Amino acid sequence: MAVEPLAAAGAARHATADERERLRSLATRMRQLGEAGTLNAFLAADVEFHALLLQACLNEMFTALTGVIAEVLAGRTEHGLMPKCRQPVALDLHDQVANCVAAGEARGAETAMRELVEKVRDAISTTRQPAPAGDPDRW
Repeated sequence: MAVEPLAAAGAARHATADERERLRSLATRMRQLGEAGTLNAFLAADVEFHALLLQACLNEMFTALTGVIAEVLAGRTEHGLMPKCRQPVALDLHDQVANCVAAGEARGAETAMRELVEKVRDAISTTRQPAPAGDPDRW
């Protein structure tokens, strides 16, 4: 939540033309895969999308977090915290981030990414069940 919105804004400021076009292409691909319910291919495109944002922002510290972000995305899928078919709002927000980056709209990219990560946070927190009494470590 602290990294990706700022990375999206940085990407809007610094991405090359090729990176901007690749983000738009990945968002389109994610929509196709998400609507088809193709989880593994969607995950690969999602990881590439977020990695490209981190790379394009030209912040070395954020770029160094690429593996961490990939693990978070993979873990969400591996632990059954992803719906089989992607939520339209999440797909729309990926499109919005990509379009804002492509247009060089830093504030719009940051806002869309903030909303996206908030949606993910909310989805994960409503999916998790509280630990039963006597088992405080089970989540």
